[in-house]
Amino acid sequence: PAGSSNTSFVIPSVVKEVEDSAFSFCGKLTSISIPDSVNKIGGYAFASCSRLASIDIPDSVLELGIWAFVNCTALATVSLPSNIETIPEDCFIRCTSLASINFPSSVTAIESAAFYKCSSLSEISLPSNLNSIGGLAFSSCSSLTSIDIPKSVSLIGYNAFSNCNNLESILIRSYNCKIKEGTNNTFPRTAEIRACSGSTAQAYAENYLMNFTSIGHNYQTTHSDTICTEGGEVVYTCDVCGETYSVTIGANEHHYVISENTATCTDDGEVVYTCDICGDTYSETVYATGHNYAVQSEVSPTCTEDGELVYTCDKCGDTYSETVYSTGHNYEETIISPTCTEQGYTTFICSVCGD
Repeated sequence: PAGSSNTSFVIPSVVKEVEDSAFSFCGKLTSISIPDSVNKIGGYAFASCSRLASIDIPDSVLELGIWAFVNCTALATVSLPSNIETIPEDCFIRCTSLASINFPSSVTAIESAAFYKCSSLSEISLPSNLNSIGGLAFSSCSSLTSIDIPKSVSLIGYNAFSNCNNLESILIRSYNCKIKEGTNNTFPRTAEIRACSGSTAQAYAENYLMNFTSIGHNYQTTHSDTICTEGGEVVYTCDVCGETYSVTIGANEHHYVISENTATCTDDGEVVYTCDICGDTYSETVYATGHNYAVQSEVSPTCTEDGELVYTCDKCGDTYSETVYSTGHNYEETIISPTCTEQGYTTFICSVCGD
């Protein structure tokens, strides 16, 4: 009951709905047991239950009311029901102890301000079927550092991640996601947006002078089994962001993608042609190029010692050397004639080294 001083409460198994404001302002409530008979939790149902640290919402619950857990400042863990489709507006606003939230795959909408000012929220795993994120949905979640927004999301509301001052990386997988612009930026300008090239996310980043990194498309093809022999339409769909385009090809028209194993000086290479539509493939040999040697260094021979030439291939760096044999002396004879008093003699001097 609203305003009760009870610390715990077990809801009877005959109850089908926790009505609006049923446990609001139960400031001493620390535990609550909700039976499988309950299919709805009303608006403000647990508002300002400031000591409630955890809650296990059974899978029988199909609907949560607005402001259902507002100001549950001690709430650290929440188990959401597996069939819930919408997290309503302001549902967990100012749950300042909530550190992480795992959404079931059934969730398709997170409405405005659903997690506004959940300042401890640092981990969010958004479901793959999510369609929309409302305005201010995660605004002022100051512990959030990264977010991965699935390609199913078509709308991000105004200021959805405003004032998330520690948000560094935003991965937006949707190609045509509409990003609304509010009084503040939907994302903090200091964050980096990562998305496929040409996406609305790239346009948003460029408009607000934010850092942008392209994650690159990864296209998968859809076509008939006889497309390359009979012709028809090939549909390319990026499995990252969902962007799609089509190409019409004629009969017997392969679309080959080239991969190459480059030839070296001594080994043959190969160019492989593979049709990215039907998988047909063939290859061509690229013959070895042979070395292209040039003299890298030279030690000249002397009259008595051999020299050396070192050759290096300017393609692969392979090297070899050649010996340049010593030249031997080249002596020149000089005759000194005798005089009346001195004997004559003959000298032999090498014209190369002076020996």
